[in-house]
Amino acid sequence: MKEYKSFGYDKIPLVIAGIIVIYSVLGYIFDSSHNNPISRAFVENNFEYILGLCVVLVLYSFNIISVDKKGIKKTLFFIPIITKNYTWSQIKHYAHVKEEWDNTHRYQFKRSYKTEEVIWFINFDDRVCLRVRKNRQKIEELMTEVDKFEDKFEIELKYRDPFFTSSGLRKVKYPKEETKN
Repeated sequence: MKEYKSFGYDKIPLVIAGIIVIYSVLGYIFDSSHNNPISRAFVENNFEYILGLCVVLVLYSFNIISVDKKGIKKTLFFIPIITKNYTWSQIKHYAHVKEEWDNTHRYQFKRSYKTEEVIWFINFDDRVCLRVRKNRQKIEELMTEVDKFEDKFEIELKYRDPFFTSSGLRKVKYPKEETKN
């Protein structure tokens, strides 16, 4: 059977790698003349570790999600290492979710939220086992293939700051109308 794939990337590891590179370059250039906590000697002595950490973060940020008749898996793009692998018998259903993340700054009076549309694959313990953003390449083809094997939760879920739930540390809370059935 054909395997459907979707390419995507995560911004957070790339941002962390960029911050590490900027701090290292600034520490190397300005040394200790501007009260910089990172000195030239630190960068020179730990260059291999800094470079290795940045390479690992960049490699981890690009990934591929593939679907076939066995299940769904998430692999790294540059190195074929499987980071998550689930069979269809391990997944209860999938749900379309609107995640609202707090986007306010420290001194703002009114809270603002950034909305992100994602798909959660939920296991039989009602915990999220895989989170997929909808802005990936070829996500429509991937989801039509998933529809052949997996049930869809009919109601679109809304969550505000779902860090623990989206990472699988807390159970998914369903709307009360759906749980009575």
